[in-house]
Amino acid sequence: MNITSETVLNRAMLAYVANMPRKTIEVGGKPYLTRYLVCEHPDGSQEWIHQFLSADGDRHLHSHPWNAQSSILVGGYIEAYLDDGDVKTRDLKPGDTNIITPSHIHRIVCVSPYCWTHMLVGTSRLPQWFFIDEAGNREYMQTSPLKWWENL
Repeated sequence: MNITSETVLNRAMLAYVANMPRKTIEVGGKPYLTRYLVCEHPDGSQEWIHQFLSADGDRHLHSHPWNAQSSILVGGYIEAYLDDGDVKTRDLKPGDTNIITPSHIHRIVCVSPYCWTHMLVGTSRLPQWFFIDEAGNREYMQTSPLKWWENL
């Protein structure tokens, strides 16, 4: 059996999050990511761990309703993002940080087999976020509750 450092780190992450509140988000009936609540700070900001289970697939670029800082812990992903009207890509690996704002329009194109991120999510949230297609049409989505873990 070939055990890689990513396999060991994946097992460590699974042990770390084992008792945390979690929510698995599905896309097209398939698990996309599992979000774990690490903590909520007195100012209302939150820390999450994301375990990416798949890429965004064929979904369009999308926004987020909050400001966040996402740090790659294990594995990594390739992100497509809008930059001054052009779609560009970048490869994020352990130690890299992705600053996510409501105006950061992106899509996760590819994830490594064991992809874990730490998110520090700000206190304010917009009521909606959106997908945007190639023609610029937007499909708005309702933002999940601030305390999403309370009604699981």
